[in-house]
Amino acid sequence: MVPNSRRALASPARLSDKSGPPTEYPVPSLIKFLLLAGILAGIVYGGMIALVMFVEPQPREMSQSIPPARLNK
Repeated sequence: MVPNSRRALASPARLSDKSGPPTEYPVPSLIKFLLLAGILAGIVYGGMIALVMFVEPQPREMSQSIPPARLNK
């Protein structure tokens, strides 16, 4: 069994031991975050473009009744 040099989480025994150095947790880098945000923004933008290209709104008449009290002002 090869020991893993990069462990994401410490073992439970390690968490209870407060005398040692702080446990290392991997932190996502700014580049990964920006890349993920850019990909998600691109997906949303692509969805909006697809709606514009493929969905055609259907025009229809609209009527709204106005109460007579508002007409006699």
